[in-house]
Amino acid sequence: MKRYMQADSSFTSLVLKRVPPRCTSAVLVEMLDKIAEGQYDFVHLPYDIRNHKNLSLAFVNFLDHTTAASALRWLSTATNCPQGLAPSTQVHWGQIHGLGPNLAHFIARFGIAALDPPYAPFVFLNGISVSRPRQIVGKLGCNPSGVLVELKP
Repeated sequence: MKRYMQADSSFTSLVLKRVPPRCTSAVLVEMLDKIAEGQYDFVHLPYDIRNHKNLSLAFVNFLDHTTAASALRWLSTATNCPQGLAPSTQVHWGQIHGLGPNLAHFIARFGIAALDPPYAPFVFLNGISVSRPRQIVGKLGCNPSGVLVELKP
């Protein structure tokens, strides 16, 4: 399992796949605090409001590549299955890295109104949760239209 060793040094985001339906954003943040407290700034666990469960995916952006790589290694070790995840949960490098680009992608996909609770991603600045992520979007230079152009195949 050397996939985590071949990442670009600018990679900071992870995608968790096959997240159990019982896992909540709060449980995910609690788990992240155990492995990298204060070292991440974006956590998104998409939620299906019709079926009242997560969509089995989670997106996490870490503050730096070293922390992200360490989290990837730890989460990829089957014996380290933390509460809320399952041994079948897979961890991969994300395609979008950095807080600004992750927020821009979220806005481009779901709209600015989706940044309001209760289904908004968790955003952290200096290790402190931002209760209203919409208020910091302009300060971060998020450009949703630029993200859409970059991601087209």
